[in-house]
Amino acid sequence: MSGPADAAGKVFTFTGENFDPMAKMKKKGKSTMDLTDPNKHLFKMYDTGPDGKEFMNFEMTCTRK
Repeated sequence: MSGPADAAGKVFTFTGENFDPMAKMKKKGKSTMDLTDPNKHLFKMYDTGPDGKEFMNFEMTCTRK
């Protein structure tokens, strides 16, 4: 997956192909990485449902201790 950052360099949007282990095939996908601040990053993954609509299927928050 690859993609650009926003103008501030804080939110990255990646698009490309992922392997779907349930369907046993590659499918298009999207992920975002939000560098909220130096101590917190938010990662989200999106998928497309049978109706063609995109939905978020994974979210992870990384926080520095």
